[in-house]
Amino acid sequence: MPTLDDRIYALISRYTELTTRNELDWQTTQHPDRFWADVPPDNAVSVESSAGGYPYTFTIYSRDSAETEYPDWAPVETIHTLGPADRVGPWDEPIRTLFMAARMQALDIGGTVARMLEGIGVDPEAVPPKPAVDDDIPF
Repeated sequence: MPTLDDRIYALISRYTELTTRNELDWQTTQHPDRFWADVPPDNAVSVESSAGGYPYTFTIYSRDSAETEYPDWAPVETIHTLGPADRVGPWDEPIRTLFMAARMQALDIGGTVARMLEGIGVDPEAVPPKPAVDDDIPF
């Protein structure tokens, strides 16, 4: 039987997939490095970073009358990453990946870059792929 951690890991992975397909609507918050999404059936989630980097946090919210930054929502579970200075935990990469996808979507970074390219006369759909990086470092 799957553990609670297994199920939360599955949630994070699925939310990342939905976000990259623009099927999960992330919003900005008062905190510049926290992003929020309403999720079915009657919950919400947030992802947050510390000044744009580690540690990252994933929080699940449920409707409640608790006094929080988000009226009518109360946190029910929070997962923190350990970060690169500590040993890497199983949550680090999935939560970081979800944070980056949520940030890109909530701030419309792709749309902003496309509009900037159009502003200088470049069709964003005709841009060639960036050069491949050779990360095989000879010693």
